[in-house]
Amino acid sequence: SSSKWSGKNGLTWKDGASGTISNSLVEKSLTNGIAILNASLPTVSGNAIKHSTQYAVYLSGNSPAIFINSTVIGNTFNGIGVYGTMASATWFADLPYIITQYLILESTIALSLQPGTVVKFQPNTSLSVRGTLDATGTETSPILFTSIKDDEYGGDTNNNGAATKPSAGDWGTLYFADTSSDTLSNLIYVKVRYGGASFNYGTGTSTANLTYDSASTAIDHSVFEYSAAYGIQLINASSPSITNSQFSDNLNHGIWLSAASSPDFSECLFVRNSGYAIYQAASSRATYSGCYAAGNLYNGIGVTGSLNANVTWGNNLPYIVIGTVTLEINTTLTLQSELVIKFQSGAKMVINGQLLSQSVESHPVFMTSIHDDSIGGDTNNNGTATSPAKGDWDSVSFTGTSGTSSFTYVVMRYGGSSSGTGMLYFNGGSPSSTSPLVIQGSLYRGVYCVNASPYLEYASITENAVGFYNGTNGYPTVMYSNIYGNTSYGIQNANTTFTMMATNNWWGSASGPTHSSNPGGTGDAVSSYVNFTPFESNPIGQLPGMLPAPWPAPNPTTVSGTITANTTWGLANSPFLVTGTVTVNPGVILTIEPGVVVKFQTGSSLVVNGALNAIGTTENRITFTSIKDDNVGGDSNYDGTATWPRPGDWVSIAIGPSSIDSLTKLQNTIVRYGGGSGAVQTDAASPTISGNLVTQNSSYGLRIINTSAPNTSTNYILDNLGGGIKLETTSSPVISDSQFWGNNGYAVYMDSTCYPQLSENTAYYNTVNGVRNAGTVSFNQTWSADLPYVIDSTITIAAGATLTLEPGTILKFNRGAVGITVDGALAADGTETAAI
Repeated sequence: SSSKWSGKNGLTWKDGASGTISNSLVEKSLTNGIAILNASLPTVSGNAIKHSTQYAVYLSGNSPAIFINSTVIGNTFNGIGVYGTMASATWFADLPYIITQYLILESTIALSLQPGTVVKFQPNTSLSVRGTLDATGTETSPILFTSIKDDEYGGDTNNNGAATKPSAGDWGTLYFADTSSDTLSNLIYVKVRYGGASFNYGTGTSTANLTYDSASTAIDHSVFEYSAAYGIQLINASSPSITNSQFSDNLNHGIWLSAASSPDFSECLFVRNSGYAIYQAASSRATYSGCYAAGNLYNGIGVTGSLNANVTWGNNLPYIVIGTVTLEINTTLTLQSELVIKFQSGAKMVINGQLLSQSVESHPVFMTSIHDDSIGGDTNNNGTATSPAKGDWDSVSFTGTSGTSSFTYVVMRYGGSSSGTGMLYFNGGSPSSTSPLVIQGSLYRGVYCVNASPYLEYASITENAVGFYNGTNGYPTVMYSNIYGNTSYGIQNANTTFTMMATNNWWGSASGPTHSSNPGGTGDAVSSYVNFTPFESNPIGQLPGMLPAPWPAPNPTTVSGTITANTTWGLANSPFLVTGTVTVNPGVILTIEPGVVVKFQTGSSLVVNGALNAIGTTENRITFTSIKDDNVGGDSNYDGTATWPRPGDWVSIAIGPSSIDSLTKLQNTIVRYGGGSGAVQTDAASPTISGNLVTQNSSYGLRIINTSAPNTSTNYILDNLGGGIKLETTSSPVISDSQFWGNNGYAVYMDSTCYPQLSENTAYYNTVNGVRNAGTVSFNQTWSADLPYVIDSTITIAAGATLTLEPGTILKFNRGAVGITVDGALAADGTETAAI
């Protein structure tokens, strides 16, 4: 049937009408093509709707209509405009749904979105979930929430060609209220884009693509991008699990977290956000593992305010203190080993509660300037534009209620901006344990003590104006420490009623400190009322390098040559320094413990002809990197900042034909600054390669050749100069659930002799976000509906061979005489919802 030139809606279904609208032509309606109103539930199938003045379909929210195989052309809005009170329904991946006003899913309402569904928002609209929203997409058919102007998904829905482009803040937010169902709602394989306009949720406003208000729906494999402010905003007691998700190009922070929130982030990417990767109130109990931040204004976790909940700060990303963070009474902050805390200008921490450092000798906690790239990387994302300086930040102060704290194996650098205190400030209190410490590079006083009785031993206090200043009511002790290189005093005691015990220290000279009672002493000066004898004639333990040197490494364990017996590289002997080529012989197993750092001299490699068992954890990854990389394992080449790591500093981890597939595992590692033709290479080998970050290598991240069939899954392949993965000569790996970002080339490069199994991969911001292919298909193959295949030169399907394309597979062709020649068979059977 057909309807033309209607003065109102072309067809109207209302007041609970059901039935079928099928195979009809509806065109040139004065208002909407088809209107489905007031709890109607027709099946709309195979219709063509053209040139309506308003929406192709206008749908009341309480009408659970079914849409199949619709065609819309030339309507003002080529989609399904949704308005009014919502009822439980399923939305289909047929036409885009267009939110025309603020819509609410009340507490008894459940809305389910099929994979591939596109939801677009008109300006000043939002969707509020007080009930259930099940948005479960797939890797090949994600669910979209985006702007009406976004033609990339769902086509030109506002029918104006290129006249308008989507931009941050085009719409409001996807809001989950405290009554929403955490267990029945899902956000899996979802993309939320171009939102973040101000949304008033009753007790405040949000400016994020996604807002949780005491809600905890799990999020997995999702993308939050181009928000006017935040990718996600967690308000009040929100505690979702957020895994394998990406936050990019948001105009403020990637994530904003309230004080009462307690989310768990795992394997997430934060890229090119215009604020902090994550910004959280200090009391948030958020946890992070396996997360990566690059290209943000600040590549870390910004924290500020009062900390009044028991919290652990982990060592995944640097924490950045903004303003003052105050640890309140009867509250515990635990610092994990190898945690990096950086401070913005003038920032400080005030400890009224219990601060517990879990660090150990070779894995200290670092407290330093936001400009200090030698520890924790380029956190302020400005390359070498700024350098750290003394006085960049203020202090960490312990008050009279902090007495049960433990402040051990902590390195403090570049603080002390206040002339009236010190970088480490014992202000009425001191931790029960404070040894050993490094206090280095304070503009004024390294340590200031007033109304407290700290006991320090095995400390290094250096390059400060005054190393240790004791006020008029302080009663400290400093012993068995290195106090040297301070410009005014090593120790200055202003308490004339107390003689400070400072014996068995090294003062920078075998002659002892400079003091009138020690003629010939040339070390740091000491004031009166300091007992400094006896003193040491040699340094005690290892000294930190002079600023701006990175933290010096423990003496590396040098390895070279051939490993002929089963060997373990243990954490106690980390870092390991590979010189030349280290070869694991056939039948021999090299085991590397979690947390170990392996550094390579220029031109060095690890060749595995036996087995490599390198299994880290998301909290304690194994790192393979350049000797010039001072961010892990310290300054192993002892040259301070004279050299910086670069792609191609070393060659590769090469797993050879005689390697033992079942025992060779590269899991939860970081591989960076390698080169060769691939930082990790397999040659006729099939190991397990999973959960790794492979980044900043001079060629491909992975190179898989000569019938290799490794299982590669859940890897991050980022910023490699050649491309993500290169396949050659009949290799057939499994490549699944991996993310390819910012590689200078194809996400995957291969020819038709190779036969990978691809599933659930994502590719963004590579030179080409797809799988390069060319050549002759000489045996039966199936190409997956995963990343797009990019045909670089003509594909020939040889006689007797069949190439099968899964439904949903995308083939894109480079320009020129490029195509597919079929001498055998091509099976390209798509489906109505998954065209090829």
